[in-house]
Amino acid sequence: MKRILQLIGTAVCACALGLPATASAQEKITYNMAWLPQGSSIGTIVAAQRGWFKEAGLDVNIVRGYGGGRTANELDQGQFDIGYVDPISLVLNRNNGGKIRLVGAINTQWPGGICYVVKQGQKKSLDDMRGLQLGGGSASPVHNVVPAWLEMNGKPRDFIRLVRLDPAVVDISLIEGKVDLAECWLASNWPLLRKQAKAAGVALDWIRYSDLGLNAYGSGFAACNNLSAEDGTEGDAASDRLSLLPMASSNVAATCLQFEFIGQVQSPSRSTKRSRSKSNAISTL
Repeated sequence: MKRILQLIGTAVCACALGLPATASAQEKITYNMAWLPQGSSIGTIVAAQRGWFKEAGLDVNIVRGYGGGRTANELDQGQFDIGYVDPISLVLNRNNGGKIRLVGAINTQWPGGICYVVKQGQKKSLDDMRGLQLGGGSASPVHNVVPAWLEMNGKPRDFIRLVRLDPAVVDISLIEGKVDLAECWLASNWPLLRKQAKAAGVALDWIRYSDLGLNAYGSGFAACNNLSAEDGTEGDAASDRLSLLPMASSNVAATCLQFEFIGQVQSPSRSTKRSRSKSNAISTL
């Protein structure tokens, strides 16, 4: 697993920066995105479509997922090699005897929040949400995060009523008024939701969990401990790097961030950013 993760990083950024990649035999791995293609998964999709994985000797099969909790459990069961998993689902999995672990963070801060429709120009505070219905995907971490977050802010765990929905209808349910609140994610549904709301003549706003006390890493790459141990990463993971991996901004421009194992993230230095900005290899998609 260590070799796989290092190859992913090396392949992606070597090609993005116009550097030669190391050739090797094709190694098959599967990667679960935890949901449909979206901002949080664009980096791996770009790498696959441009053939960067294959140039590094990896035959990567990217598959959709059905929520963070389910992805964590399926990863632990060995159905996938690598998964996009949030720390809350990971902790719950390990607490129930699972053996997955986060090996590289993509989001350095939990990127979620609660969206709502702005009526008569009035923004909502947490106090205004008492008794309101919050729609979230059936396997979303929102059902575990919100009750704990409410307690952190001196509210009862049932201060907001959580409703499990098919993830495909969460956004439209908010716009059509079928729920009062909806889960929102900075790099996935928030930009699209605002676009849909504007077309429907609806104004939206949101409260980010991080603005009210939730200080946690967001989702990242997870693997099962027994898979990692096969490649000798046990014990030295904190000193190893996931190298460089492409991410995408909201305008879908390919860029690179430098990741370290166990959720430690270092942003590229200014000199690195300047040299990359001069490279013609990184183009706007």
